Amino acid sequence: MKTFIQNLKINHKLGTIVTFIGVIALFGIGSLMLSSFHDYSRSKDLNEANKASDYILMAAGQQALERGITATVLSNPEDVNTYSKIKSVRQKGDEYLDTALEIANIFASKNVMVANKLSRVESIKNKRDDLRRTLDQILTKSVADTKLISSWIDSQTELIMRSNDLAKSLFISDNKLENVLEFNSIVKNAIFYASEFAGRERAEIGALIGNNQPIEGEQLNNLMRYRGVVEENLRSILELKENSNITATIKNAIDEMENSFLVELERTRESVYTAGLNNEPYHITTSEWIQQSTAGINSILNVSETVSKEAQHLAEEQSSASIYSLLLTGLLLLVLVSVLFISVW
Repeated sequence: MKTFIQNLKINHKLGTIVTFIGVIALFGIGSLMLSSFHDYSRSKDLNEANKASDYILMAAGQQALERGITATVLSNPEDVNTYSKIKSVRQKGDEYLDTALEIANIFASKNVMVANKLSRVESIKNKRDDLRRTLDQILTKSVADTKLISSWIDSQTELIMRSNDLAKSLFISDNKLENVLEFNSIVKNAIFYASEFAGRERAEIGALIGNNQPIEGEQLNNLMRYRGVVEENLRSILELKENSNITATIKNAIDEMENSFLVELERTRESVYTAGLNNEPYHITTSEWIQQSTAGINSILNVSETVSKEAQHLAEEQSSASIYSLLLTGLLLLVLVSVLFISVW
């Protein structure tokens, strides 16, 4: 190799050197362009996702105000002053949400999870709009039934919450390192709160069963608050199943959690709460309650353990890919330096 290069004429040597430099330059420029294009596309997507998120947040403010105004007028039809604000509040809320949905529709074409959440929001919005039209026939004319008022509050609340879920999904990336960050900053946080507040319920219910006391007053309020936190965070965990980047191992862990915590333990909870709220004897011992509730909570924690393993696997994959790229670049550089050295020497 050395003799061959040394015997080449100067113009051939220069041609060889230029060729090697050209190949390496093309490789480097190509890699840089690909990386730059990916960063540009991601930054553009993040900018649009941020806009949609802002619109959804502004829409939520108007929707929450409409929820309160409508419920108030349904209870007091003579409050014409409050009723006069509904039209403007509705218009702003609808404009903000429609703008956000237009942006989300762009993401939906390339992300199944976003598409599913967008479809869900649109369906809930249509049902909410139907209920609106029904309520318009009653507003300022007669006092609405409490069930109808409750239905309206639930409908508007569901739209606000599911729109927020849509906003969060817009920021999800296919990048493995970003997925590791999501697993640790979002998913594990949800697992922590779900398991912690389920554990608080376990403790208080265990004490009530042990003392054969009913569920009432401040303790009932605490238990309902605990459950609200648990359900909201479990929703974030269950949403992982819609993420196309989630592995079968994580999905299986979530399925096991659903069966253990939301099916098997829920049957026990219903029995306990029925007895406690009606001041009846509990049909379960403290030992059985601790055993069953712990099994359910452990199924939540098992999701965290599985997510940790998958996050570690993704990080290792990304690390290996980076090392491979670094070695390849180093090898090309070494070849270039060798050619230059041999040519001069």
